[in-house]
Amino acid sequence: MSLFIKSDVLLVFIVILGLLVQRKNIKTIAVSVVKVSMGYSIIVLGSDTAVKTLSVLSLIIRRSVHVFDIIPNNETMVSIIGNSGGRNIFFIMLIAMCVNILISKFTRIKYIFLNGYYIFYMAGMMAMLINENTTKTSILFSGIYLGFFMSIVPFITAPFIKKISKREDIGLAHFGSFACVIGGLAAGIFKRTDQKDEDKKKISFMRDSNVLMAGSMFIIYLLAILNVDSGFLNDFTGETNKLYIAFKYSISFTVSFYLIVLGVRMMTDEILYAFKGIAEKLIPDAKPAMDAAVFFTYKPDAVMLGFICSLVGGIITFLIQMKLKTAIVVPAITAHLFSGGTAGIFGYSVSGRKGAILSSLIHGIIITIIPIFLLPILKPHMGLMRTCYADSDFGIIAITFNFIRSIF
Repeated sequence: MSLFIKSDVLLVFIVILGLLVQRKNIKTIAVSVVKVSMGYSIIVLGSDTAVKTLSVLSLIIRRSVHVFDIIPNNETMVSIIGNSGGRNIFFIMLIAMCVNILISKFTRIKYIFLNGYYIFYMAGMMAMLINENTTKTSILFSGIYLGFFMSIVPFITAPFIKKISKREDIGLAHFGSFACVIGGLAAGIFKRTDQKDEDKKKISFMRDSNVLMAGSMFIIYLLAILNVDSGFLNDFTGETNKLYIAFKYSISFTVSFYLIVLGVRMMTDEILYAFKGIAEKLIPDAKPAMDAAVFFTYKPDAVMLGFICSLVGGIITFLIQMKLKTAIVVPAITAHLFSGGTAGIFGYSVSGRKGAILSSLIHGIIITIIPIFLLPILKPHMGLMRTCYADSDFGIIAITFNFIRSIF
């Protein structure tokens, strides 16, 4: 049963169940399973490549400014989870998924959270928080609490997703959503520009989107590298030529983003078609909530703009923290891409490019402040580790969870 922790197994199960409910033949089911599995694998390949290239950028930035304080990283937290209440994670996940389904079945909130690895990350944090007082009641409460948020997150992001995708049959399953929503709401201070003008800009922009993405990343890498010694670069990249390093990693990042978009296109249609059967037969009007990368295909230019502006917001906040001599949060590059890019398309859906810039700037500021409050909550369970989760929802959910526990 632990296989269902894996996102690809969960998605394949949904496809098979949906097509069986529709009484499709074995050949149709096999083709859909292969397409979904290939699409997911391509997304994972692209995401892994992006994480590796951005990890190098994160190391370079930290070396450039000689700061190693709080370093948020979801992947690092996964390695810690197993040492802190890991045996309870599966039970919390199982309860949470059941609660999510029940809410979809019996309320007007119809979203089924289909992002397995994010469920695992969040269940791991919940297990960590109750580790010193683990009881059946605390495990049950943690699962119910997580299941509630798995339903609420797609619901509160739905107005933006409808504007972005022009459809109402899909939702967002991403635990970096609260900062994106705040940024998207703030983007409302700008008036929506004429849609036709935005579309014309988009067309000319998108013709060379890969070139623009590579060029933007080349500038970011080059600026980060300028103040780093060649010996350090050689240790982590195997190269010493700064121009070549910037070129190599900017191209790698662009390829990773292209793979993500390609995988999403291959996977999404199959998931939605299969899920339609589940919605019609088992849970009326249920909607699949999927990873943020699924929506990158709608506004790739806004995603890149969101990443850059979110990173700028993070760096500005980081420099202010250095100046004020407070706890310092090193920018979480991966979160700035996936969550910052999402904030970018949220803002774009509200008020075009000005909205994308403001929304992602605010997102970058928020995720560089929240770890200051999250780390003290996690620290008693982690010891002297100087890391924590990078996305906004982890901090908000942990702080709220601790507050509720203090009352009851």
